[in-house]
Amino acid sequence: ALSPARRAVRRALLLTLDAAAQDPVQRRAELAQALGRPMMYEILRPLEELAADPALLVRAAAVAAAGQTPHRRSLGIVCRALGDSEATVREEALQSLRALSFRDALPALARLYREATDLDVRQAALEAIGRIDTLDAGLFLLEMARQDAGPAGQAALGMLKGRPNLAGALAYATAMETGSLRDALQALLAG
Repeated sequence: ALSPARRAVRRALLLTLDAAAQDPVQRRAELAQALGRPMMYEILRPLEELAADPALLVRAAAVAAAGQTPHRRSLGIVCRALGDSEATVREEALQSLRALSFRDALPALARLYREATDLDVRQAALEAIGRIDTLDAGLFLLEMARQDAGPAGQAALGMLKGRPNLAGALAYATAMETGSLRDALQALLAG
């Protein structure tokens, strides 16, 4: 029996063999989509090449496939696509960024959140961080809630709900804060 990675590669090769009878751009896009299905590291090199393809459809499909593969290297594909000249590819990159919420992505997502000037990129990175269920991700959200009284801080505060692993940190932050943030943190502890 073939492993999932070998089945995915076989499926991708069969798609390329049929390319003569079909639209080559459509075939490359289907190849990118097929490569994303097994969610394995081995498919990232071909996805990197497809993400640099001149055809918009192929780049968008490669970025979507990278968003299904929880690995730091796939995050690199998505981050490069955030700067694509085509809005369709950038939108696909934002969707993929939101989906890449795995433990090892936290440092890169936090750096992206801090360094990005595009509000959509910052929001997508924050949403991805909010879905990472680790103490470090929760502490990042708590720090965001403490530093930013605006919409991003409110969003981070909302993402802190239902994180029992943060009870100690929330209690400490509640004791240190004043005003509406203190009230919001107390509500999180109570609820």
